[in-house]
Amino acid sequence: MIRFLTTGWHAYTFRPLKTRLAVPIEFWNYDRLFTRRVAPGGTWLFADLERLSAYELRLAAEAARLLRGGGSRVVNDPAVVKPRLPMLKALHAAGVNMFNAYSAEDQPRPARFPVFIRVEADHAGPITPLIETQGELDDVLASYAAAGRPLRGLMVIEYCAEEIRPGVWRKLGAFRIAGRSFMHTTVVDYGWLAKTGDPDRLAKDPMLETYLKEEFELLDRTDFLPTVDMAMAIAGIDYGRADFGLVEGRPQIYEINTNPVLGLDGPRPFAARLANHAKADKRVLDAIAELDSDGPEVKFDSPVLNNRQGLRQRLLRSPYRA
Repeated sequence: MIRFLTTGWHAYTFRPLKTRLAVPIEFWNYDRLFTRRVAPGGTWLFADLERLSAYELRLAAEAARLLRGGGSRVVNDPAVVKPRLPMLKALHAAGVNMFNAYSAEDQPRPARFPVFIRVEADHAGPITPLIETQGELDDVLASYAAAGRPLRGLMVIEYCAEEIRPGVWRKLGAFRIAGRSFMHTTVVDYGWLAKTGDPDRLAKDPMLETYLKEEFELLDRTDFLPTVDMAMAIAGIDYGRADFGLVEGRPQIYEINTNPVLGLDGPRPFAARLANHAKADKRVLDAIAELDSDGPEVKFDSPVLNNRQGLRQRLLRSPYRA
């Protein structure tokens, strides 16, 4: 049995597995786990960790400790997984990334421009366009404060990307699951962000077939995987997808998502890309299936969790909360 832990509404990423995996799976939210006095055994995959509050992260780490001690398999230990900002800082310090990231609260003076601002705890992408100078950054941060928007939880990130052709950017992806790393599908876009792509514009691009052929070849590349493995180890992540670009031929890790969209049920408008999806899907499904395990029930007898296990907490529990 594999149990996927997510915050309230975010189990949708795993739901396509229900019809694609032969092993038994369940979807749990964190509040359901925290209020249990006994938890079933097996594999527990802790996802969505960046969306947890500091208090909830402490509860998750204690639950993971008890589960592992009781014979269950724990994937993504909340006690060691780095949040996004510390992760990006650590990747820069280790020489993996050329770019650095900063807390907006610190009124940073980045070493390189342009920069952009994004929220640390969500997946919506940047909340600003590229900011070209220190003075412009200072003005943006001051405008947030004047408008009553807290700077806590905002990151200032140095831009570091490279066009694959004039006006075209590519984002690559690689998964690490059950100790196995492999490349996944790419995003080709016509702006520096390269987050989800523009299928309508891509369909009209005379280079479409070339991009799809390059993606198929990238799926078999292994030379980027040592960098991905190093980044995952630095971040303390056992399950996740690294999103990265190539700059001067070097992978630059932009994000490691512990609850990535798996791409198993997304739109597939290009017939020529079906072979790419089939190859990527099989790798994801085979690797997740390897996480399956059995184990005995585990007692959650801990003062850290006791406060969430009372009757009032059970009555107030909502399946839609984190």
